[in-house]
Amino acid sequence: MIKAKMTNLKTVMVVFAFLFIAQTVLAQEDEDEPKKDEPVKTTPEVIPEFKRSIRACFKLPNAMANEAFKKVFNGISNLEVGFAQPIAKNFYIGANIQHGYYDINRYSFVEVSNGKMMSFFGFGEIGYQQYWNPRWYWTFNVRAGYGNVWIKTQNCGEDVKTKSMLYTEEQLGVYLWANDRMSYGLLVSHQLLHFAFNPGYVCRETFGGITPEDWAGPSHTLTIGFGFNCYLGKEFRE
Repeated sequence: MIKAKMTNLKTVMVVFAFLFIAQTVLAQEDEDEPKKDEPVKTTPEVIPEFKRSIRACFKLPNAMANEAFKKVFNGISNLEVGFAQPIAKNFYIGANIQHGYYDINRYSFVEVSNGKMMSFFGFGEIGYQQYWNPRWYWTFNVRAGYGNVWIKTQNCGEDVKTKSMLYTEEQLGVYLWANDRMSYGLLVSHQLLHFAFNPGYVCRETFGGITPEDWAGPSHTLTIGFGFNCYLGKEFRE
């Protein structure tokens, strides 16, 4: 039941993001249409250079693997903020911090009682961004860093399980300009948490129906969400 509600919530969030962008595109097209008795603008819009920016995003994580991680946790949120600096044409580097929150799916996996997992990572990135036209552009970046997860369940009482680990991610984004300095878009990413989630993190010796081979590998998530970029500097989009 809870899992179904979370799936519905994620679907609504994605649909809302698409509708929000579509509404803005239509609004901008209406603004661009010349009014009566107003001369038609013939000067083409210039594609600006990318500048340094402050970036933030909200994403919904979906546990994919290992099998134990996938069955025990429901992804609730991924919040991220960072800074990006162009280093060459279309290329940039950045630094980010990220907080993740996961809930125990106690209905589909009754051996684990109520609990949660939180993560905090700091990482750098290198990315590529390219315009389709003066309003739309896409980005792709690769990220790597380090951080911790904290797991607390009723099974373990007051004992909070912690783990430090490497973090890697590949992310694809499609952005639309909202005004001269702000753009927003849709994001899809694959995150790799470099730890093998196993029954010991929830104070159990085994999971029914799952073999040790199923929890031997790292934990993967697929995230979908939306982000905002605020570009800095003077006279950015003239």
